[in-house]
Amino acid sequence: MVLSVSGGESFSLSAAQRSERNTLARLQRSHATEQLYQDLWHERKTIAAVTAHHLGQISSSACTVQGMDTWSKGQFNICIVIQVRHSDVEFSRKIFRCPMPRKVGEQYSPGAVDEKIRAEAAAYA
Repeated sequence: MVLSVSGGESFSLSAAQRSERNTLARLQRSHATEQLYQDLWHERKTIAAVTAHHLGQISSSACTVQGMDTWSKGQFNICIVIQVRHSDVEFSRKIFRCPMPRKVGEQYSPGAVDEKIRAEAAAYA
């Protein structure tokens, strides 16, 4: 049996049993990350609307969330690539950064994601 985690890493059941790392926790984190990607993808229209609003665009149709294959993931955030149409020939790319709830302790302290976003916005200001 082969087990897979996000990032393309896979290992056998016997290798997992020999490993000193908590394989079950790795699989759960991988599943949580994949679920977050899917949840964000399903909210892509909302993400486009929020981006358009903050950029002062007239219509959310001016913003298009790019495919999940263009997104990047760090230790604490998922960065969603958004293409913004300024005119028929002029485009730009923006990044919509979303914290990963499991990395900031949202399950233990509800509101931790909101606090992280507010603190980062204040730091940028």
